[in-house]
Amino acid sequence: MKRGFLTLLGIVVMGVGFIAANATAAEYKMRLAHMTPLIESHAKAGVWIKDEIEKRSKGRMEVQYFHSFQLGNTIEITKKCQMGMIEAAYTNGNIMPDMAPEFGIGYCPYVLDSYEKWTKFLANDELRNELFQYGEKRTGLVFVDQMWFGRYVIASTKPINTFEEVGKLKFRCTESQINLDWWKAWGVNADTMPWPEVYPALNQKVIDGIEQSNTAIHFLKVDDLTKYILPTDHVIGTWYIVLNKKWYDKLPDDLKTLVVQVIREASAQARVAQLYDECRVIGPMKAKGVTFTPLTPEEDAKFKKAVQEKVWPKWRDQIGAEWFDRVLEFVKDVEKSSPIE
Repeated sequence: MKRGFLTLLGIVVMGVGFIAANATAAEYKMRLAHMTPLIESHAKAGVWIKDEIEKRSKGRMEVQYFHSFQLGNTIEITKKCQMGMIEAAYTNGNIMPDMAPEFGIGYCPYVLDSYEKWTKFLANDELRNELFQYGEKRTGLVFVDQMWFGRYVIASTKPINTFEEVGKLKFRCTESQINLDWWKAWGVNADTMPWPEVYPALNQKVIDGIEQSNTAIHFLKVDDLTKYILPTDHVIGTWYIVLNKKWYDKLPDDLKTLVVQVIREASAQARVAQLYDECRVIGPMKAKGVTFTPLTPEEDAKFKKAVQEKVWPKWRDQIGAEWFDRVLEFVKDVEKSSPIE
C-alpha cells in the first residue's frame, strides 16, 4: 500500500513538473545565424540579441544563435532564412548586389566608403528606408539594421606600394560580380574562393593577397601571412540583419517591436565597437611585423579613377541611374559638411 502510494505520488510530481515546464516554455522561437566566429564585434552582438530578447520578452521568445559557420556561409545562411528554415540571419553586403542590385550603391567602391557617410546615410530615414525596402522587395526578407566589419584594405604576402604593383599579383575575391568588376578595373584577374579557403591558399602561395578589413585580418590571424597592407579604404564591409517575413508578420505586435528594437540597439553598439576595434588592432599587427604603406595622393587617384571610369558606369545602370545619382549627391553633401564629432 505504502509502495503504491509513493509510486502514485511520484507520477503526480512528474506530471506537475511536466505541466509547469510546458507552462513556462517559450511561445515563439527565433533561430539567428551568422557565419563569423565570436571574435568580432558584430558576431558578439548576436549573443546580446539572444539574451536581451529572451529577457525582455520574459521567456515568451526563445532565441538560438548559430555562428562560426555552424549553418554554412553567408549565402547558405541567407537562403535558409528566405526558405524559413531559420528566422533571422546576418547577410553580407558583398552578396546583396547580386540579389538586389540597388544594394550595389553600398558596395560600389568610393561611394559610401567611410563610417561618416554610412552613419549619416543610416540617419537619413528616407534613404535608409528606401534601401531596406529594395531589399525586402527583391529577397522577401525584412531588413532591420546594419553592422560593420571594417574599411577594406589590400593585404599581401609581398611588398606593395603602387597601383601597378597590385596589378601584377594574384588576389582572392568573393563571388560577387561587382567585386570581380573592380578587381578587373585594377588590372587583376582575381580568384573567387570561399573565406575558409583563404588562409590555406595564402600559405600555399596559390594567391598573393586579399582585400579585407584590418580587424578581420587580425582577429582571423591572416596577418600571420599577409605582412604588407595598402590602406585603400575603398569600401566599408557591412552586415545586414534580416528576418524571414512570414515569421515576422505572424508575431504579435509587441514582439515585433521588441525584436526590431533589440536588433537596432545591438547594431548601433556593434558599429561603435567596430570603430574601437579598428584602432586597437593596429598596434598588435605592427608587433607581428605588418607594414602599413600609406597611399600617395597620386596612387590613390589611380585606384579611384579606374573604378569611376570602369565600374561606376556599369553599376549605375544596374543599380538604377536615379537611385545611384541621388545617393552620390547625398555623399557629395556629406563630404562638404562638418565631420561628426
